[in-house]
Amino acid sequence: MKKIIRLTEKQLVKIVKSYTLNEQLEEFSESTESTRTEFTEKEIEGITLIVKSLSKRYKFIKGWEFNEKYKKYKTFTLINIIIDLKGVLEQYPDVEISDFWFKNGTDSITFVPFTNNIEQNEKFFDISKNVIKNVNMIYSKLPKEYIKYYEFKYDNVTTEAISKIDINSYKTEPTGDTYYEV
Repeated sequence: MKKIIRLTEKQLVKIVKSYTLNEQLEEFSESTESTRTEFTEKEIEGITLIVKSLSKRYKFIKGWEFNEKYKKYKTFTLINIIIDLKGVLEQYPDVEISDFWFKNGTDSITFVPFTNNIEQNEKFFDISKNVIKNVNMIYSKLPKEYIKYYEFKYDNVTTEAISKIDINSYKTEPTGDTYYEV
C-alpha cells in the first residue's frame, strides 16, 4: 500500500537540505523529466481564482494561459498573464509606454516591457515581483482540490508537494489555443 504524507514547504525544504548535492540533483532531474499529470477542472479554476484576485488590484489583467513549457516541469507551473496596455495607462497615468508595444504587443517579464523612463522600469519590475509573491501566497490558501500537487519521494516514502505557480510572461494577446478570461 502506498503511503502518502503531506508536508509543509518548510518541512520539504528541511528534507531536501538533508540530501547530498548529488542526490538533490538526481531527484530534481527525475521530477523535471517526468511528465506531469493533466490539470483537473478544479485545478484550472484554482489558477483562474488567483488571477481574478490579482485583477481586482491590477485592473489591466484580463486573463491567463498556460505557457507552452508548462508540461515540462512537475515542481512548478508556468503561466502567462494576459494584460491590456491601455488599462495599464488608466491605472498608472504617469507611465510612458512606447507606441511600439501598442503596435506589436508585448511578451515581457514585467507589466510594461520597457518604458521611456528607467525609474518606471524599476517600479514595474518591483510590482511584477510582488505579484509573483502574491500568486503563491493566494494559491497556498486555496482548498486542496484547487491546488496542483506532485509526488516527491524521500527514503522510500512518497509525499505530495504543491506545484508552485510561476508567471513566465505578461502578454497583450494569448498565444496558446486555450485562454482563461477573468
